[in-house]
Amino acid sequence: MASTASSTPSTPTTPWPWSANRDTPFDIDVVHLTDWFTYICEKYFSGVAFDRTQIEIVWSPSMVKQAGKCEFPTASSATIKLNRKLLESLPMEETVETLIRECIHAILHVSKASKDTFQLEARRIQAIDARLVCLDIETTSYGDKVNMLKKFHWRCSGRCSCERIPGLEKYVETGGWVSRARNRAPGSGDRDWQRHQAQCGGQFVPRRYRRGYGVAPIPQ
Repeated sequence: MASTASSTPSTPTTPWPWSANRDTPFDIDVVHLTDWFTYICEKYFSGVAFDRTQIEIVWSPSMVKQAGKCEFPTASSATIKLNRKLLESLPMEETVETLIRECIHAILHVSKASKDTFQLEARRIQAIDARLVCLDIETTSYGDKVNMLKKFHWRCSGRCSCERIPGLEKYVETGGWVSRARNRAPGSGDRDWQRHQAQCGGQFVPRRYRRGYGVAPIPQ
């Protein structure tokens, strides 16, 4: 990114606590994303010309597979979505790095910089703050944590339960399982439902337990 600043501004005050052990408890109710974004812009992107108002940051109540993601509604705007359910179960440092990582993607987009420079930007920021040890990893794996968010399970009674059917790998997991964070059974509203019906035809039977996954509370 091209620098446009002629002098280095004073260092802003860090809006989040930080533990050397990376285990700061996370209280989602005290997080002010606007303040965090302002700090990130002033601390790490003070020399970059871009319109901050074109970047929106929101908590997503429905994300499951990722800690955060950046979407581009237009050629000059970006929306950062953070996985509320996942991040509130992790130390605060994970939220900090996730937000900064997605800010890099967003700022590269709205400033018209090459998206191929993500790694360069991540390492530049790491040189400023060495605590950001995972920042240059574009996709951080939280597999076990994500699985625990999936509390509703169904298992196919057909071929899916004993073999992998080509084209259905992303829909039905090994063993014929479908697990979701919300109680929404596999059905006609799913993109791959018709393919499953044609190639397998089995019924999805609700299951309460699946090893390594969350368990839905019993209705009162």
